[in-house]
Amino acid sequence: MPAEAAILGSSEPTVGVLQEALGSLGLRSHVIRDSALEAPRAAEVLVFDLSQGADRLLDELHSYRVGRPDAIIIAIGGEGTPVATAALDEGADAVVPSGSRATHVAAQVRALLRRTSRRPEAQKIKIGMLDLDITAREATVRGKALRLTAGEFKVLAFLAENVGRVVSHTDIYYAMHQEALAEGDSREPVKVLISRLRLKLDEAKLTSPSIRTVRGFGYVLDRRARQAD
Repeated sequence: MPAEAAILGSSEPTVGVLQEALGSLGLRSHVIRDSALEAPRAAEVLVFDLSQGADRLLDELHSYRVGRPDAIIIAIGGEGTPVATAALDEGADAVVPSGSRATHVAAQVRALLRRTSRRPEAQKIKIGMLDLDITAREATVRGKALRLTAGEFKVLAFLAENVGRVVSHTDIYYAMHQEALAEGDSREPVKVLISRLRLKLDEAKLTSPSIRTVRGFGYVLDRRARQAD
């Protein structure tokens, strides 16, 4: 179990709850209020309080996720709102409701520590000019990093793992959220995410592989150069 944790951007009442929760797990917590300060490199648990300037903290959360792919990142507050969804998309492992007791926060951290106690070997995928490091959650085109949200990376990785195979909207939704797309639910969120992902790949001048629409079925990551749908 890691010895250190970092609490970023938290208010005084919440700091006490988080320190109690983390302390009960044997973690020594550091409170980071200045955005110019970095969490200790030994800290494997990072907690972001979304009530203290969500936009800024979401940017910081994404930066920490990119730089610390193995860290456990928890966001507190913003539950049931687009902010909570954005936190998960930017790389948070979980969102804990504001006002939670220390015992609940500790239980959430304990569960995440248990799930990540055995880390997988690095998995890398190379298709054409695209390179993916699944473990580090990094994507590059010709060696240049792509700035992707956690949701975009999950979908790109899922397509890469199924390269050449058509995957449905339902398959992609499950890859994003680990839950099934209910019958009658809109496919629009998947379409929007695919559109955003295509735009970023186009901006990176990636021509092969390409995300191709298979009308009536879904999408396929095609090894061939991009063609108009």
